[in-house]
Amino acid sequence: MPGMTAVPPDDPPCEPDAVAAAPGLSIAVPLFAGVAILVGVIFAIQFFRQGSEGLSVRSLEEAKTAIRNSLGALKRNDCATAETEAERAITAASIPLESGRQGIDEETLALAYLCRAEARAGLGATEALKRAIEDYTRCLERTPEEILAFYGRGQVHFRLGQTREAERDFTEAIARNKNYAPAYAARALTRKRLKNFEGARTDEAQARALAP
Repeated sequence: MPGMTAVPPDDPPCEPDAVAAAPGLSIAVPLFAGVAILVGVIFAIQFFRQGSEGLSVRSLEEAKTAIRNSLGALKRNDCATAETEAERAITAASIPLESGRQGIDEETLALAYLCRAEARAGLGATEALKRAIEDYTRCLERTPEEILAFYGRGQVHFRLGQTREAERDFTEAIARNKNYAPAYAARALTRKRLKNFEGARTDEAQARALAP
């Protein structure tokens, strides 16, 4: 969760990125909640796909289990375990074609990278944050419309003091869903750091209007 310093020294060992609420806003939506919804949608689609596309059932189940374990660990604030489970999912989702079997599709692999990105973002160390950005990017290479990856990467850029990059990612998230209040709230903070106070006020107002 972006703070006012790149990597706050008192960060807990694992803190999944949540919306950086602008002053006066009561928005706090952990990113792993959005990822959990995405998991259900993708797994439902793959249930119907696997018969026609020849997906490896064993690999599919291994990846599904590992992703769910990763999400569970994120919910418990256990980012080390979340990272390990996400890596298991990435391995299962990357099985090469062999003996006529097909590995998991790109959506599952993207989701595994998204989980590992969240785990690394929660670890908080500068090197872990840089690796989180790499994983968000890998996710976007496979699912370029995934707003959670743009939003999460923007959060990490903000924490690293990469303000222009953060603003760009929040803007990309908004472009894909103009009703996504967390991205407006986070961009408001980013624009304040950039001294774009008029833009920040506009984003704050929009975030308030969209907040449940």
